[in-house]
Amino acid sequence: MTLSRPLSAYLAFCRLLDRATLALCISAGLLLTGAVLAIVVLRYGFGMGFIQLQDAAGYAFAVLVAFSLPVTLARNGHVRVEAISERLPTAYLRAADAVALVLFLIPVFGL
Repeated sequence: MTLSRPLSAYLAFCRLLDRATLALCISAGLLLTGAVLAIVVLRYGFGMGFIQLQDAAGYAFAVLVAFSLPVTLARNGHVRVEAISERLPTAYLRAADAVALVLFLIPVFGL
């Protein structure tokens, strides 16, 4: 089956956005790790603080949380409690995932 040209372009754009989001998550994670390490060394090793670095760590954490959710969902990597759901039909699971997405994720980012 051949995809139409606009659909192929859209899917290529989606793959590009996925790679960019993953790169942003990796960068934010590295920045967060380095900033927290530097904050701890500065505070306990030299007895001084660096408030801008603490702000950068907070912003890196916010970016990491906000952008890691779609990356995780796209790879079906989120944690589920499957004690009951593994026995349910797949149509119900798809509907439950859609309801959970609307009820829990979208309102969080709508604030």
